[in-house]
Amino acid sequence: MGYVDTDAECCAFVGNYFSILNHGAYLIEEEAVKLKMLFMSDEDRKKQEIIMQNKRDMRAKMKADAAYKKELAELSMKERHAKG
Repeated sequence: MGYVDTDAECCAFVGNYFSILNHGAYLIEEEAVKLKMLFMSDEDRKKQEIIMQNKRDMRAKMKADAAYKKELAELSMKERHAKG
């Protein structure tokens, strides 16, 4: 679970759950904005929907870019091993 025994009575957490916590914070923020939108005027709600869609699009683009970079790095490593 990410804990290491330091001695007979103590344990230390050495796990890395920042990505999971970050994703959870993102989900909470998205749901909180949806609740806030219930009390917004129609004009403000439309603006907020556009902002939220832009954020989702940007997140998807960043994810695709990261996957592309990872693929390029893997291909580069394969080429190095083939030449070497």
